[in-house]
Amino acid sequence: MALELLTTRDKGRVNHLAQELEQLERQRQAIEMRVVEAAAIQAEASLGKERVLALVIIVASEGWHPGVVGLAAARLKERYHLPSFVLASNQKTGLSSGSGRSINGVDIGSAVRAALEAGVIVKGGGHAMAAGLTIELPSSQSSDVFLEEKLSHAVANAAEILFK
Repeated sequence: MALELLTTRDKGRVNHLAQELEQLERQRQAIEMRVVEAAAIQAEASLGKERVLALVIIVASEGWHPGVVGLAAARLKERYHLPSFVLASNQKTGLSSGSGRSINGVDIGSAVRAALEAGVIVKGGGHAMAAGLTIELPSSQSSDVFLEEKLSHAVANAAEILFK
């Protein structure tokens, strides 16, 4: 649709395609907002009132659209200044897949690769600031603990530098 919009010479078709794309974008934004708000509620619960219970945010839910989990992870990272993972769970497949976004000084990609090498996630990869991963649902607790342990020291160091 986007390619056709850029290549068509029919002004009526251009207007129609532009309206369709605008409508799709509004739908995507609404889906993203719902996922971000639900993820923020989970994040608040894991952080606690004093926001000291967790150094890494890991949230997941059935029904979250997999196309917006990376955007939601970025929003949580911006809001809480902590590495954040948002996963879309699928009970039928028994898997949760999603994305993580990190803060400066915390290499989220290496933590995900280490989790893969340790066998606590099914697949994953990434770079210092962003990563993708897939977790088997019954073992999601062990992967959460593994990632938190791998990242917590770096997060504490990054926070110490930030608040000096």
